[in-house]
Amino acid sequence: MGASVSSIHGFNKALGEESEGKTVAVIGDSTFMHSGMTGLANIAYNQSNSTVIILDNSITGMTGHQQNPTTGYNIKGDPAGKIDLESLCRAMGFERVVVVDPYDLEECDRVLKEELAAEGVPVGQVELGIMIETPAAAVISADLAKEVQFFSVGTNDLTQYTLAIDRQNARLDEFYDPHHPAVLALLRTIVENAHAAGIWAGICGELGADPTLTETFLQMGYDELSVSPGRVLELRKIICESEV
Repeated sequence: MGASVSSIHGFNKALGEESEGKTVAVIGDSTFMHSGMTGLANIAYNQSNSTVIILDNSITGMTGHQQNPTTGYNIKGDPAGKIDLESLCRAMGFERVVVVDPYDLEECDRVLKEELAAEGVPVGQVELGIMIETPAAAVISADLAKEVQFFSVGTNDLTQYTLAIDRQNARLDEFYDPHHPAVLALLRTIVENAHAAGIWAGICGELGADPTLTETFLQMGYDELSVSPGRVLELRKIICESEV
């Protein structure tokens, strides 16, 4: 998220062509405005061959749906100057700036492969997947599975939207229950629909590192758990000892 742009710059400078055609930084517009711009400027200034995707969400969804400098309104909702992301990127000196409709999956796939292949960097087969983070996406996951090669389930947002509880509001912590039967039912539906379509599904977010749910995810059939390095050994031990 916030560190993705600067991280991919350092990664690609260190590894060069070995990583340039295989790595992509993804960042939301609000996060880009407060912590991504400097990383992008560094890419331009120190010239790494990096591919960056800026999601034009036009809102700050994770912390209460506030406005940000790209929306045209200030934090109070009053009209304010609007920063154009495309113009900003070009002003930094980037010539390859492409705007894509995120709902056009074929176009997104084509553009991503083109950008990864830019400057002669070879591109292998890039899997096209989507995040499942809302109950609506979970409910129609059978249809979405026909369009992509994998699902990555964002359990933090899926939990808050399923339970209608703002996970950033400490006063609601007692009601925020990632183990709620409704959340687990949706997680089971998602992976079942993924496998029925012949694609894989993974868990990301805090639940992926929850050792009390590792066995449950194995039983559901999830193919991947995304966790921080510090939790790998603990979860690996649980998985290796599991009889699922």
